[in-house]
Amino acid sequence: MQYTVDEHFVPQFIIKRFSDSQEQVGIVNTKLKKPVLRTTKSTAICYSKDMYEIKNVDGSYFERNCTEKRYAAIESELSSKINPIIEKLLLGGRLSGEDNAYLSVLFALQLVR
Repeated sequence: MQYTVDEHFVPQFIIKRFSDSQEQVGIVNTKLKKPVLRTTKSTAICYSKDMYEIKNVDGSYFERNCTEKRYAAIESELSSKINPIIEKLLLGGRLSGEDNAYLSVLFALQLVR
């Protein structure tokens, strides 16, 4: 079985909104005396290896990728709702109660991550 190792703390569907047609994003290394701007693949940022994993006493993983899969399922549902919400706002529309609920779940999920 293939496991997800690089677990993102910012969902990919959000990061991709900031990428170009080659899925590159600009990043700034501020730890240097003179900050450096460079580009990288959108999949190469905002992740940590095995971030949500818990190990048993014997070193094996407890329910490997369980948390990651649950987050992915929620984010899959949310990702299809974001563009219509943004389009509605750009056209001067108002958010519905359902729109607000989706945004609240996305915000809460980001806080948990």
